[in-house]
Amino acid sequence: MPLSPIWAFAAFLLWQLLARLPLGLAPRAFWPEALAIGFVLSAYVVYKLDQRFFPSDTESPAVPKRPLWMIYALIAGVGFAIIGSELGNVGEALSNEPIPLAGPKPESTNPISNALLASFVYPVCFIFVLVGVSQRALLNSVKPWTSICMIALIGTIGGPFSRIAQLAFVSGLPAWLYVRSGSVLLAIIAYLPTTSLPIMEYFGVQPGILGFDVIETTGRIAQPIWFNLLGAALMAAGVGPLLYAFEPDDREET
Repeated sequence: MPLSPIWAFAAFLLWQLLARLPLGLAPRAFWPEALAIGFVLSAYVVYKLDQRFFPSDTESPAVPKRPLWMIYALIAGVGFAIIGSELGNVGEALSNEPIPLAGPKPESTNPISNALLASFVYPVCFIFVLVGVSQRALLNSVKPWTSICMIALIGTIGGPFSRIAQLAFVSGLPAWLYVRSGSVLLAIIAYLPTTSLPIMEYFGVQPGILGFDVIETTGRIAQPIWFNLLGAALMAAGVGPLLYAFEPDDREET
């Protein structure tokens, strides 16, 4: 049995484990900063282990072949974030768990630290390891679409059961983009809209959409239909041009 699939899961778990070690050395008031350092350093350690024991003969481009792809990926990412949020709402409703209320925010001497950790540092490191390490290793031994499905599964590790469908859904877009473009940067850009709410809240520009960033304490959580239709339209507007752009590459391979 190839070791690559085992390493794909192990690398992601190792990253999550090592990232939390600095918490034991930092005062509670500096936990967001400690976590940020932990996520970055653990991603670097996992990357170096990957390069040492699972080297690849092919070089992945840091920047996608066409810069315009980044705009399309961002548009598609917003659509996936909206539809993924509704999938999370459905999961919460089916789980019969109490609707989660906003809990106390982590203490920090600098509130921007919380926002940057949640909206930038964590998602960048998350996709870097999930796609740049785990999926790259998978592609050495499994077919592309198999790797996308496996990455969607790995991306749910550590998340709440009621949010599994949402986590798998939003992880699928970066995995697909990496398969088609080979660019980790493109995958990161597509994922950032999913985690953008904390930084938007910090700057006071959150959209105020029921079921997306506004949660009622009673009743079923659901987004407005027009908002879900907007998400579907953004998905099509982003993924459609990318499908067309990737076609020449398909013809060159055949």
